[in-house]
Amino acid sequence: MQTFHQIQTHRAAAAAAQQQQQQQQQQQRQQQQQQQLQQQQQQRRRWLRQQRQQQRQQQRQHRMLY
Repeated sequence: MQTFHQIQTHRAAAAAAQQQQQQQQQQQRQQQQQQQLQQQQQQRRRWLRQQRQQQRQQQRQHRMLY
């Protein structure tokens, strides 16, 4: 009777551990996705900033010419 109980608790513990692992993996995936999104947003902002700077430089060059 005790051995059966031990097996049950062991199985329950193993199942719980597996669930925790799966949850951790899901959390890691979500974090990775969030990081990728943040990186994309940062790159977009950087690109916009570069575009504005280039436009300003071109305007300055035009003024210098005239």
